Amino acid sequence: MKNWLFLFVIFIGHYSVGLTQDMARDTMHIVEVEIIESRRELLSDTERKITIDTSQMHNYLSTDVSYLLSKTSLVNILNYGGEGAQSSISIRGGGSSHTSVLWNGLPINSLTTGGADLSMVNVRGFDEINVIYGASGSVYGSGTFGGVVELNNLLDFHKKKEFNVNAGYGSFSNQKYGFQARVASGQVTYSGQLFVSKIKNDFKYTDQLELGHPTETLTHNQTEGYGMIHNANFKLGKNYLNVGLWYQVKDNNIPGTMGRGKPVSYQNQIDSTLKIAWGYKRVFNNIKAEYQSGWIRDYMLYTDKDPVTMNYRTYSEIGSYRWLNSINTRFYLNDRFDFDVLFRYNYLIGDVTAYQKKVYEHEGGLSVSGRYLFDHSKINISLSQDLNTETSPPLMFSLGGLHQLLSQHITLRGKFGTHYRRPTFNERYWIPGGNVNLKSEKGYGFEFGADWKKNINASDFVLLKTSFFLTNNEEMILWMPTLSGNSEPQNSSEVMSRGIEVDFHWLKTLGKSDLNFYIRYGFNDSYYNDESDVNYKQNLAYKPKHIIRTNVVYGLKNLDLSLNNSFQSKTEATSGWLMKEVFLTDVICNYRFKSLHLEGQFKVENVFNESYQMVYAYPMPGRNYYIGINYKF
Repeated sequence: MKNWLFLFVIFIGHYSVGLTQDMARDTMHIVEVEIIESRRELLSDTERKITIDTSQMHNYLSTDVSYLLSKTSLVNILNYGGEGAQSSISIRGGGSSHTSVLWNGLPINSLTTGGADLSMVNVRGFDEINVIYGASGSVYGSGTFGGVVELNNLLDFHKKKEFNVNAGYGSFSNQKYGFQARVASGQVTYSGQLFVSKIKNDFKYTDQLELGHPTETLTHNQTEGYGMIHNANFKLGKNYLNVGLWYQVKDNNIPGTMGRGKPVSYQNQIDSTLKIAWGYKRVFNNIKAEYQSGWIRDYMLYTDKDPVTMNYRTYSEIGSYRWLNSINTRFYLNDRFDFDVLFRYNYLIGDVTAYQKKVYEHEGGLSVSGRYLFDHSKINISLSQDLNTETSPPLMFSLGGLHQLLSQHITLRGKFGTHYRRPTFNERYWIPGGNVNLKSEKGYGFEFGADWKKNINASDFVLLKTSFFLTNNEEMILWMPTLSGNSEPQNSSEVMSRGIEVDFHWLKTLGKSDLNFYIRYGFNDSYYNDESDVNYKQNLAYKPKHIIRTNVVYGLKNLDLSLNNSFQSKTEATSGWLMKEVFLTDVICNYRFKSLHLEGQFKVENVFNESYQMVYAYPMPGRNYYIGINYKF
């Protein structure tokens, strides 16, 4: 590790020189874009950050974020039975608790499990979705070994009034309805949406785990949900105020599994969440101050009934409350150097049947970061220390830099940083099995990359991004069997993940039409790296080594045609069962009837009717169709 750190420092130092002032600020006046930008945005330019293209988001507006990312990004999504079913994310070999999900900067991962169910995140609710691979722990906090998913509602004070009503119907009696509004007056901006979905998901599948591979119909797989998301922003001179509200309920029947004859299940899970956020920003000469706060209530009720008596054999309530606060002050010392100080305080409550009592924790933290702008280069450095009444998080550090080779249209970037993940409430307090003596996971990661962009003309360009990464988790928490017959979480193993990622984007104008082409490839090797572990050098479950995403969009006046391909290589399930490779193709057609203020979409997913699983024994749907309309007024 010391050798890698030495080489990284040499890399940063070598490229932090230049002759002109392209990266320096023109004046000491803080422009509005930096007032609006968050601390994370200002420090993320040395990270590998991918923003989902608007055309790709448009193709999957009617879906949840797990579906969108599984079609467009180098991530692995574990889905338990089709659209609406529970979905978790894995990035760069990490688990769901190693990817932090942020709503306008507010962390929304479950306090009890550490992960985020992305099936409860509607694509329509957000203007921008970013994936930051291997995000620095000193900038983004706990649980970023894999990365970060940002769900952003952008500020736009330009005057406008826009309203949309949409409806869609798909195979397996899947229905979706929504209403969106966006209003701005120059000083005030508001965006909001209401949504309802009824998903039956009663598709046929081939039971690959049953003798003879019979065809079955999946039952007890319905999902119904509704919710709303609202955001409002106010600009009063140099003062910026924002408030947000997100309320959602999902009622999900959990289906039976393959390999047991007819799929029979009496399991049900009801999830509800209420998130309220508010914040304030102000500029004092060359100082920017920001306060952000949020209150989150999550509730889940899991039940399972006896098939004979229909009495509950499991009735488990899992609730949590969080009050999250941060104060950030950024000091602009001159046109090249600025630094900031961030204070955090969180109050956490776990109210779970299996804990046998309410659990309370206090959490705080202090972060310091700085940026220096050279002529063609930039360096970011940050230090962070979290404090918790029940765990002892380690000191976090990150150093990142980039350098522009202007004549070759190349940007070189590199980063070294440490990571940690605080144990979840379930890992500490669940009875039986919780381990209050758990330590935080800790480790480090580094990354080198090069980006090349060639502007062919005013609209056409070619973009190529490459990255090499390595992440090491020295204190991986795993649930291990004990002599009592129960399982207990322990800091039991070291895990290594390494790989390469390549992104290619070509935009070409063809007369009155245009062609937008993407291809993304990721190689990831994730394995146990503790020589004393019986699993030494074995690959982690559900971590495919190869992922490929391609997307082609052809646009002509009012028509957009898209071809989307997704591939991931074979991988092992936790049971040791070998999961075969998956190749899926989607075809999407969008047409705008401008005189009617109407847009229609027709989509065919899984065109070649692939039979596959993302989670062992949970079948996924074959070929399916969707038709949707959107009326704008």
